Amino acid sequence: MLTDDQKNDATILLYRYAQELRDLGYNVLPIRGVKFGNAVKIFGSCRRHYNGQTPSGVTIKINEVCWRAADYSLKSTILHELVHAIADTHHHDAAFKKYAAEISRRYGVPIATHADAAEWEAVKTNESVVFPYRVVCKYCGKTYEYLRRAKIIRDIERGKGERWKCPRCGSNVFAVEYADN
Repeated sequence: MLTDDQKNDATILLYRYAQELRDLGYNVLPIRGVKFGNAVKIFGSCRRHYNGQTPSGVTIKINEVCWRAADYSLKSTILHELVHAIADTHHHDAAFKKYAAEISRRYGVPIATHADAAEWEAVKTNESVVFPYRVVCKYCGKTYEYLRRAKIIRDIERGKGERWKCPRCGSNVFAVEYADN
């Protein structure tokens, strides 16, 4: 769980970078709010608000996983979400990639569309992170770790695991392993 100081520091950093980007000429939409979450598959998200068809602001969410990954992950995540907050970007389109490259060079941190393997490995090897659920493909042995009882886990427990396919081998036969508590 994030401390109030961590949330405060991240919020200040986000608003500071948003203003700096505006001062540099980027059309960053107004920040309507900053939220903090504990999702583990994404570092952050940017939700646009609309007035009719016109974007009127954004709410940015930063997930706790940023504090467990590489040293630059929080800064990189905030800048990534602020690129989404630039009015003429859409998802990870060409405009997003152009702005991300420019801002990445200016701030000296990578702004990628997805976290790299090293960041996820840092999250997984952090001793404070315990993954209570593991889904194992019975065909190829690939293991997928979860902090929460995800839909795939519930489906396997109900005998409906065949709905899912292993991204590595395409099998639909899985087992769930539970961490010792």
